[in-house]
Amino acid sequence: RREAARRGEAIAFAFEERTTSFAHLDRLTSRVANALIAEGVCDQARFAYLCRNTDRVFELLYGAHKAGVVPVGVNWRLSAE
Repeated sequence: RREAARRGEAIAFAFEERTTSFAHLDRLTSRVANALIAEGVCDQARFAYLCRNTDRVFELLYGAHKAGVVPVGVNWRLSAE
């Protein structure tokens, strides 16, 4: 939030063909936080997520932080024998 207010449309990060500004990242992470809260995820609760490493992971991690919950990454390569 602080960097979004301070740096706004400056690029926060780039991944493949996409760039994300600090302001846009702040909006995206707020949506994630609100969705987690709406689903009833309680303060300091843990939730597992399964995904590849992309720029979208930052939305999830920072959104979880805003909501006060703890994300637990599951290796996407895990599979049954």
